[in-house]
Amino acid sequence: MPKVRIGATMETDLTWEGDVPDDVPEDERREWIMENVCGSQFTQDMSVVGGSWDWGHDVGLIEEE
Repeated sequence: MPKVRIGATMETDLTWEGDVPDDVPEDERREWIMENVCGSQFTQDMSVVGGSWDWGHDVGLIEEE
């Protein structure tokens, strides 16, 4: 039986709530968040049920030793 590998990306909704400094203009808040908030600080948005999968197309054979 061949052993194979395929990739998939799980897409889910995450949110972050926090404070942005007062001196950051409203139209620059998104950029500030992208530069200053670590992705691990986002949490799953429980108001959205599930998520979606983006399945890869390439199935690769894993050579057995």
